Amino acid sequence: MTPSRPLVLLTSAIVCFSATLRSQQVPPDPRPQATFKTGIDVVQLDVSVFDKDRRPIRGLTKEDFQILENGKAQPIVAVVPVDITEPPPTPTAAWMRDAPNDVVSNAREPRRLVSIVLDDAGMGVDHGEPVSARKIANVILDQLSPDDLVSVLFTYIGRPQNWTADRSRLRAAIESLVPKTSTLPPPPGGFAPAGAPSSPSMRAAMSAGARPAACAYRKGGCLVDTLNNVATVLQDAPLGRKILILISSNGDLRVNDPDQAGYPQDMLRALTRANVTVYAFDPRGLTTERFQQETDDLWSIAAATGGFATMHTNAPEIKVPNAFRENASYYLVGFRPIDTARDGRFRRVEVRVTRPGAEVRTRRGYYPPRDDAKGRANARKPATPLEGALTGVTPASDLPMTFSVAAFGIPGKREATLAIVSSLSSLHATKGSAQRINVMASIFDMDGKGLGAHRQTLQVTPQSDRLAFDVYSRIPTVKPGRYEVRFAAENEGRAGSVFVDVDVPNFANEDLALSGVLVERSPSTAVANPGELASVTSVKPTASRTFAPSDRMRAFLRVYEKNRKGVHVVARVANERDESVFGRTEDLAAASFNSGSADYQVEIPMAEFRPGRYLLTIEASSGEKRLSRTVRFEVR
Repeated sequence: MTPSRPLVLLTSAIVCFSATLRSQQVPPDPRPQATFKTGIDVVQLDVSVFDKDRRPIRGLTKEDFQILENGKAQPIVAVVPVDITEPPPTPTAAWMRDAPNDVVSNAREPRRLVSIVLDDAGMGVDHGEPVSARKIANVILDQLSPDDLVSVLFTYIGRPQNWTADRSRLRAAIESLVPKTSTLPPPPGGFAPAGAPSSPSMRAAMSAGARPAACAYRKGGCLVDTLNNVATVLQDAPLGRKILILISSNGDLRVNDPDQAGYPQDMLRALTRANVTVYAFDPRGLTTERFQQETDDLWSIAAATGGFATMHTNAPEIKVPNAFRENASYYLVGFRPIDTARDGRFRRVEVRVTRPGAEVRTRRGYYPPRDDAKGRANARKPATPLEGALTGVTPASDLPMTFSVAAFGIPGKREATLAIVSSLSSLHATKGSAQRINVMASIFDMDGKGLGAHRQTLQVTPQSDRLAFDVYSRIPTVKPGRYEVRFAAENEGRAGSVFVDVDVPNFANEDLALSGVLVERSPSTAVANPGELASVTSVKPTASRTFAPSDRMRAFLRVYEKNRKGVHVVARVANERDESVFGRTEDLAAASFNSGSADYQVEIPMAEFRPGRYLLTIEASSGEKRLSRTVRFEVR
């Protein structure tokens, strides 16, 4: 099975990333999930309702809403309130906000998908536009709740980032912004190659052969292509609020120009079909010149999708919290259209509520499906549960799991091996009854090309009514570079998946390089296939990062040092107040590197730690070169 390429096409015309992971390990959300069944005969709307002070009105029920389609009342199927968790307070320790995550989880459904689109194709370098754009984007990150997934996209070249909650990766993507017209050097890590798609699930939404010159022939072409492709992919996203924050100083899309009506209007249709709300921010600030057409277009896109535009101000970032406040509480409203014709024509929708003075924000309408010339529905072929979990826009969560991946160098070669560890759990198991689990790990380069997959069918026998075990996978040969790894598992029709970006070092050529970290816990979880990683390491790793005081935790990594000078290693554990609660130093002698690498292990004394969250940092230094790896974990 070859999955379609995920959500990113990076050409000078567009860069759009899709689907990946919940980037931090979190416990299952105890709150009830706000969902209801929809189908081709039910239309879902995300509806925000405000009072006169722009504060969300909560507590509305089905009886408080009225839906009009083309002026006619429609039967409402369901109204489900959604309240988003407030952004966590600024932590005492900066690592709690910014440290990378070495494991990912699909434990909770995302409540909001937030796409940050940085229009580097049309952004100038005057008036501090890039500085302002980065400031706006970073303020967005400060507004996120634990349930949000975010992607960073560019309209020209940038270094895009898939959906993630890992702020370290998101900030790195934001800092890579360099306008197309700039003479500045590329950002650290370089640009993604122009003309290349970048991740597996957006392939079908892209026009094959689209190149930078293609979008340049049309007014606003690069931006229109990006927004259109984001919307096309988000049509397949699960229920929940979809927010696109557009940071652009060149919104000359000619949305209201009759000569170009078809082109940008197709983009607006795609945004409407996907139920995406656009908030536009102009980073130019107050200037002596204003381009009325451009600002009108930003307003038009935002208004058509239920958002707002911020411009003509030197501090546009102060309006960012308003966008998130508007989306902190909303309603999923489903109605069944009286008109069942599958004609694909736009239908205007109006939502009313019974509260006096209430203001309602939602999309202006929708497009029903269109049958083909023979009256057949244009429906996609349904995927198997495993295929659907592996190729979806966001990770599937019916089968809970956590996941880690670590790159290890191959002796005498520049390639690496990826060691993949997944911890799976299910509440539907029978003690002593054998269970069959189908799992698959796939890797894609930043052109979206599938480079390999490891598929296994495993038999496990639960020792209790709760099925919990680790699965090992291995991708044997990977060249240095940046990749996306996707892992999916299926058991009795229930599937789950996680997606993660991986940076593979050039182990053979670097003076100093580190593998990823593998974590072993004693007592250990059952492993479905314990021999799978025997050629990589002797430890028995787990992707779980939650420990009891009685557990033993051992962290393992491999150090690569080309010049055989020896390596100084420092391990430190910090608590939630950034206080050091554990430390150890060790010198790996030059003789240890006769084969080019040396193994390093450190045991962490859980019994000495109070309940709470911790960060293990392992730093290796040789001469002027310093590298580090981090592991977040929790003691309960």
